[in-house]
This record gives sequence, C-alpha cells and structure tokens, in this order.
Amino acid sequence: MNNYVIKSGWGFNVGEDFARAKSDIPITLSPGEYARPNHVIGYIKADSSSSLGFLRHGGQKGVRVHVQKSALKEV
Repeated sequence: MNNYVIKSGWGFNVGEDFARAKSDIPITLSPGEYARPNHVIGYIKADSSSSLGFLRHGGQKGVRVHVQKSALKEV
C-alpha cells in the first residue's frame, strides 16, 4: 500500500473550512469517495493542539479532507 503526505505549504479543505499544512501531513486516501476533478478525499489525524477547531476533532477515521492531487507526495 502506498503512503502519502500532504506537502508542507499546500492547502486543503475540511468541509467549508480551509487550512495549510505547516509540515508534511500523513494522509490516508479514500479513492472511493467523490472528489472534484484533480482532487482526492482522504483522512488525516486530528491535532488536539491546533488553533483551528475543525482540525482538533475527527471521527474514527480522522479528519476528512479534500485536497488537490498535486499537493500529495508519495513517501
């Protein structure tokens, strides 16, 4: 299985909210979920120390994000 990260400096959406990756963020891709063209849906780990409330809490899978494919890097 491939492992991906959202590259540092790239933005992503959580619902209607937007954030930028301060550093590379590991992401688990969910290719079966609908995303806009050239985007993908994935899940990142919730960050309880984030100043952004929408990044502090995630479900069982984590925080659901919508991100451009070009923002991803395989590791």
